[in-house]
Amino acid sequence: MAMLASGKPSYSALSIDTPTGAGEGDGEGGSGRRGAPTLASPSLLGRLTPRSTSGRTLMMVGVSCLMGCVVMVGVLYAFGRPSSMSPAYNAPGLIEPKSISVILTADPGDMIGLSERSIIQEVLSEVETDPNKDHLLCAESLRGLLFGHPVLLVTTGIGHDRAALCLSGILDYYGPYVKEIMFIGTGGFSPAAGGILNSDSCDEPAPAKDIEIALLGDLCVSPFATNWDCQKCVWPEEVDSACTAAPCSAHSRWDLFGDFACTYFTSTELADEFIAVSHNLKVNAETGELADRMRNFWGKMSNGTGEDYLSHLYLPEEGGMGAPKVWDYTQCAEATSNTFWVGNPYDELARGYVAYTINDAFSHDMGRAAKQNPSSHEFPRQFLEANVTKTSALGVSAMEGTGWMSVLTMGEKYVGDRWGSMGNDDDANTKTNATNIRHLRQSTTIHYHPLNHPTPAKYLSYKHIPS
Repeated sequence: MAMLASGKPSYSALSIDTPTGAGEGDGEGGSGRRGAPTLASPSLLGRLTPRSTSGRTLMMVGVSCLMGCVVMVGVLYAFGRPSSMSPAYNAPGLIEPKSISVILTADPGDMIGLSERSIIQEVLSEVETDPNKDHLLCAESLRGLLFGHPVLLVTTGIGHDRAALCLSGILDYYGPYVKEIMFIGTGGFSPAAGGILNSDSCDEPAPAKDIEIALLGDLCVSPFATNWDCQKCVWPEEVDSACTAAPCSAHSRWDLFGDFACTYFTSTELADEFIAVSHNLKVNAETGELADRMRNFWGKMSNGTGEDYLSHLYLPEEGGMGAPKVWDYTQCAEATSNTFWVGNPYDELARGYVAYTINDAFSHDMGRAAKQNPSSHEFPRQFLEANVTKTSALGVSAMEGTGWMSVLTMGEKYVGDRWGSMGNDDDANTKTNATNIRHLRQSTTIHYHPLNHPTPAKYLSYKHIPS
């Protein structure tokens, strides 16, 4: 992929370079035309009518986070690739093989009052409802052009089952024509790489000077995912501290959970493209209400643990709070679950499972090739210096990753050429070009509460934290 040659485009890059006559659609996928929109255009935000203050805040966080995903996708297609516009796109029999990018999103608007596809739909041209939509188990499927590139913009519905059923139908209709698949959305992150507490060292929380904090707006770009629910959990006799190992084990036991149930990885090529693009992006730090939320969370965490995490949110050279960053697949991955878990022991499990997943992916041919040719142009372009552990990994909690990735894995094994020569289990570099892009939205609201440290080796979660 060609690197950006025009410096560091800002968030306005998409609105500046949107093709003239970009279509918004008419609610049923129509081809209404208008001038180039901005990412946060009044036409979009004006349609949002949250029913409460907490709903407005959740919507703000969701919109802010999704915009980061859109910037990554838009800059890749606007700057990083030559146009592949084809007048035959609307004639499925004439579409060039391996030419369509499938962009999957989950929430049709039930969670934050805004469909996760809406912001991307704002910058599509030639939008129409997918003529195959009535045969798909998807909440919505649109066809259009993103900076000249044919795309399917799909809302799967929330949850791994919905994501799997939807993608399976898409590949039945479009398999040989699919170039790549990306899933974008929001999720909960560990509060920091390696977490704040680990049950095998409860005497001290992670030192503020040594950790890398995850901020609202951070992205995780990874083609790996693991099912957080693939575990055996036994009710504990006693729990008196948030620094207690969750009584769960047997993660990824194929004999318990069956084939294709727990851990998945695919080619890193698309993830590497996004990671390369991210090095050329200039993203501003969060301000206003979202920055206040982070200060509130880390202020309570600092007071409760005695570690000054709050001061590490500020970077004098940036004039305030640090800007969001991109975490790559050597650092993070999604731990999929339809359980909204809360608390340090669950996050510790997630970090451990993510570490296992990353190490497992790199133990195959893909990882060996990266170690042998670290400066080559082959994929992956990131490689591990040492195994990842729960004390270095960043867990990402979301609800769809292993669902749609399981479809790719089973397609590679059982369907093959009917879905377009999707690769095989022996060579990770021939696997389907796909990746997961998640934005941090929830670590400070749902999945992790600040900690209080009343006595040595005992930690409690604050019970009343503004949502």
